Amino acid sequence: MMTEEVVESEVTPTIGKEEGVAEGESRSSQHPTGRLHRK
Repeated sequence: MMTEEVVESEVTPTIGKEEGVAEGESRSSQHPTGRLHRK
């Protein structure tokens, strides 16, 4: 899952930041550090 987050951030840095917030909250339960990594 960590690889997907890194790839998404590199593929779409603009959308990753905006969608990262929405996806980060959804994955916060699975990836507590995901939100921090996305930001």
